[in-house]
Amino acid sequence: MSALGLLAMMLVGCSGNVSAKHVIPDNEVHVTLHSFEIVADKLTVPAGNVTFKATNTDVVNHEMLVIPVADANIELPYNALTSRLSEDGLTSMGEVPEIEGNTNGEVTLDLAPGTYILLCNLVGHYQAGMHTVLTVE
Repeated sequence: MSALGLLAMMLVGCSGNVSAKHVIPDNEVHVTLHSFEIVADKLTVPAGNVTFKATNTDVVNHEMLVIPVADANIELPYNALTSRLSEDGLTSMGEVPEIEGNTNGEVTLDLAPGTYILLCNLVGHYQAGMHTVLTVE
């Protein structure tokens, strides 16, 4: 075999590996919890089972609740005395329970179409801006 033929075979073999990418499923949301913000890699997902993979990149603990709401601009029942949302006034679909800094947590939930707020309800975190909106279609 010529050197050119060998080079062509090597390039063809390599090109398959180079183009292979890790594809994140549509129903998997990677969430970063850090410095009083929640950042999701997707803000829209299909209805059904949705897996949230949360990474706390902060040094303090965080959690992530999934709350269904009729409107993304709705005012949630905040209690200034406790510096938290009143969970008695909320319906949580589930959560990634409190996780320490530099660790991960995961939850899979069966979500119907609608609007959801992902939030951390540890003392002062929601009020500091630790929430984002997710749309389920």
